[in-house]
Amino acid sequence: MERTKFPLPLTYYEYDEDTETEITEDIGAEFWLFDNFVDESYKSKTEKVNDSYVVTKTGIENGIYVRYYFATTDGKWYLVRIIDSSN
Repeated sequence: MERTKFPLPLTYYEYDEDTETEITEDIGAEFWLFDNFVDESYKSKTEKVNDSYVVTKTGIENGIYVRYYFATTDGKWYLVRIIDSSN
C-alpha cells in the first residue's frame, strides 16, 4: 500500500443495451484490495508508455481486461491509476 497513490483513480465502464458509460471514481486506502499479477487465469503484459509502465491483465476466457498504470516519484514506482475495460 505504501507504493499506491491514494486516492487512486479507477475508471470502469457500465454497459446498457446500446450505451457505454465511463465512470471514474477515486479509491481511498480503506477500500483498496490487493490484486495478484501472478495467476494462471490471467495473462499479464508489461509495457513502457512514455515515462511510465502499464501492466495489462487479460483474463483467459472470462472477459477481464484491466490496465494498471505505474509512474515514478522521487525514484520510486507507484501505482497511480487503474482502467478496467472488462465486460
